[in-house]
Amino acid sequence: MNAPSLAIHQLLLEEELVGDWGLFMAFLPDDPDNAICVYDTAGIMDGRMMRTGERIEHPGIQIRVRGPVYKDTWEKANLIALALDTVQKNVVTTEEEDYIIHNVSRTGAIIPVGVEDAGRIRRHHFTMNMILTLQRGEPFNIDLGGEGGALLLSGQ
Repeated sequence: MNAPSLAIHQLLLEEELVGDWGLFMAFLPDDPDNAICVYDTAGIMDGRMMRTGERIEHPGIQIRVRGPVYKDTWEKANLIALALDTVQKNVVTTEEEDYIIHNVSRTGAIIPVGVEDAGRIRRHHFTMNMILTLQRGEPFNIDLGGEGGALLLSGQ
């Protein structure tokens, strides 16, 4: 599996949430001034599957939004946060793999983290922290019998 940030990076592109802002992964370069960066962070371990022993992990990501105008930068961060709040079984294709992003859960509100003095301009930074329910590959259903429905598992 690739870094979870790759799936979110692709989702931001596919959902056209970036516009004319620069979009980066794991490293935020000095230019452009209006930029978005997706980082991998600590996730949450959520038990294990009893039959297989497979550990269930919800990976963490952080999105940083940077820009010279406070209002515009906060609005871009809020647009991204609200869009990710609605993610429900979105399928994204990276250069190597398909992913199903079942859910993106913010762990808190948008955080203003201060102003960077880049010499020629002051740039505001906002961050959002989230955990994901992410699956690699195509899903398939296993019939559990009865009225319990089906369990969605990785199609590997």
